[in-house]
Amino acid sequence: MIFGKRSWVGYRITENPEQHKLPEIRKGILNPTEIFKDKSISHDTIDRLNLLYTRDYKVLNDLNIISEVLVNWEGTEAIFDVRILIYDLRNT
Repeated sequence: MIFGKRSWVGYRITENPEQHKLPEIRKGILNPTEIFKDKSISHDTIDRLNLLYTRDYKVLNDLNIISEVLVNWEGTEAIFDVRILIYDLRNT
């Protein structure tokens, strides 16, 4: 993304991010759990989603995650992150 500091989609950090030894990628504004309306997802499920995201990576998957957030704009924590990122980029 802008200046190479962040990407649009990345992992959702859990208590034990080292568990699956996922490849390093830039911190994402969004993550694979954004497609679920229920935000109370277990850490095991988050770890599995991160693993699947890495193993089956496609740009189309990123676009699906982004579009899902845009469709469900209100009440999404990720939108707050986007606003912070835009503010940070404007002030650097």
